[in-house]
Amino acid sequence: MAKALSKILLFVFNVIYFAAAVAVLVIGAMSLAGETVILDMLDLIHDTSLVVGVLDWKELTVPASVYLVTLGSLAVLLSIIGAFGIFKDHKFILIFFGFSKLCIILFNLALIMYNAIVPFHGQGHVTSLMKENLEKNFQPIGFSVEGGSVVMPTVNSSAWHWAKMEFEQACCAAENSTDYGTVLSIWNDKGIVEADNSSSSTETEDTTGSSVAVNSTGAVAWSSGWTQDANVSATCCMQVTQYAVPGTAAEFVNMTGCLASTTSYVNYRGCSDYVMSIILAYRQVYLIVAASFVALEIILIALIARVSDRNRSVGSV
Repeated sequence: MAKALSKILLFVFNVIYFAAAVAVLVIGAMSLAGETVILDMLDLIHDTSLVVGVLDWKELTVPASVYLVTLGSLAVLLSIIGAFGIFKDHKFILIFFGFSKLCIILFNLALIMYNAIVPFHGQGHVTSLMKENLEKNFQPIGFSVEGGSVVMPTVNSSAWHWAKMEFEQACCAAENSTDYGTVLSIWNDKGIVEADNSSSSTETEDTTGSSVAVNSTGAVAWSSGWTQDANVSATCCMQVTQYAVPGTAAEFVNMTGCLASTTSYVNYRGCSDYVMSIILAYRQVYLIVAASFVALEIILIALIARVSDRNRSVGSV
């Protein structure tokens, strides 16, 4: 009776293990297929709206997705082998099944310990990816001729996500404000007409004496995007009320001082720490998956040992 109960429990937990493995395999495969799946999953535990366009999420999360696919595939295969061993009451198959579970447990425990000891492993890589994205997609914000209203880059573009993140997190560039030394140099080489997609542009002065460029669309772009005189983007400038997208130029503490890279008027802190906080939240999903599989595998090993022990007891009798 005890042996029959142990076999039933072993079968039930093996079915649960199989279902979990299929789910993990599907999620991993979907994550490899497109970054939107990754961001949708992340959105359940952390708002990702500010970081969608600031780096290549698919490239960054491929290792974790490969882990899910590999773990899910192995677990599905072993579950089928385990089910055969349970039905046939095959001693060697059950031993192989249990040994395989032990190996996966050790691997998952190593993964959990590694992520606990080195939580910020890879931050340098993340910062590098963000810098590459910024250099490729940077566009300056503008200010309307009448009223000085802020003109953001095209909605949902990478430049728009960068500007929104910098304003709402009061951060600047990837590592710090000095990143813009390279970015602005690259941008200036493109020229006003090409960058603005406009047929003409003129140089003028605003009320504070800062150099601005008026394009054919009627927007005014601050010198941060157009001349070598500015050292940072206007999106790095401190506001009277921080952590919000400004409506007008009047909401900045000192735009001229900021563009000259005066420390007291610049949000010097980089945005990579904020992005890393989201990546760590994403990493927690994989740690939870690993811990759950460890728990299921320990239960399976215990039940396999009990069934095997019952087999030996029956054989000795």
